[in-house]
Amino acid sequence: MNPAMSRDSRLNSYRASRAVVRGTGSNFTLAFRILPADQHRGMDALYAFSRITDDLSDSPGELAVKQASLAGWRRALQAALAGQYSHPIHEALHDSVNRFRIDPPHLFEIIDGVESDLQVTRYASFEDLYP
Repeated sequence: MNPAMSRDSRLNSYRASRAVVRGTGSNFTLAFRILPADQHRGMDALYAFSRITDDLSDSPGELAVKQASLAGWRRALQAALAGQYSHPIHEALHDSVNRFRIDPPHLFEIIDGVESDLQVTRYASFEDLYP
């Protein structure tokens, strides 16, 4: 692959991640500004992944559709970590995972957590939140 094309593709993926972050309107992401530029971009990619994951479960629709969407997102994450990108943020996420030595199971745990939210919607006590 042409290195310049790869760099352009990666930059576009980071731009896509940033667009997701900006679209949330979250004040939480303001803290990313104090980070060095490469870490800021990495946090954008991680936050975009997390936001998209959460949106898949929070969107209106039937439980089975949400579960299928999350299963597809999980497969897409596995492929992205192997260098096969099917979403605009995937290349930035993959780059960030490698650059900052993020343990990939943590990303799958985010999906697991969102999936668990589909099962139980109310807890009787705070203690019930613990496994």
